[in-house]
Amino acid sequence: MWKCLRMRKTLTLTFAAACLALSACSSSSTSSSSDHASTGTNGTPTAAPAQPTTLTAAQIMAKLIAAVPSAKQTIVYTASTDPNSLLGRPGQYTADIRFSDNRVPKDKTQFATAGDVEFGGAVETFATVQDAQTRAAYVEKVTQAMASLAGEYDFQHGHVLIRVSRFLTPDQVAAYKTFANTLP
Repeated sequence: MWKCLRMRKTLTLTFAAACLALSACSSSSTSSSSDHASTGTNGTPTAAPAQPTTLTAAQIMAKLIAAVPSAKQTIVYTASTDPNSLLGRPGQYTADIRFSDNRVPKDKTQFATAGDVEFGGAVETFATVQDAQTRAAYVEKVTQAMASLAGEYDFQHGHVLIRVSRFLTPDQVAAYKTFANTLP
């Protein structure tokens, strides 16, 4: 009988310890699983589950230039140089890199200002997919409402929004769309 009670007590303590360990691992919803080491049933560390790779705006821009040779990086905005004053603000882009495309006709951009999407485009990254989707919907609404901007191409994929000049033809923009679809 004592043996049975001791076994029951051991099982109860083991179950309680397991519950505490599980609750400690899930107590913070903002931490990524790679921030915490997990252990297997024998107490040895186990590998954390693989997380999707999030590329930085600079990495995306380098890959874009490789995929679309006519594109060239022109401006990397900071919070203090962003003409929209959105960079780093809650729900807004976390990075904004502008690029030119040498196929954009020079006469079409004579009234544009340095950094305008009309010269080529922009790579905007966001903290969340939802923020990127919200921005893409906003840009679409604004460009449709303003005839002078109508026709901009926008490709949102994951946490990234790639905006491309309206002065490129659909055939020329195809490489940007293909590239956007390769993003993780």
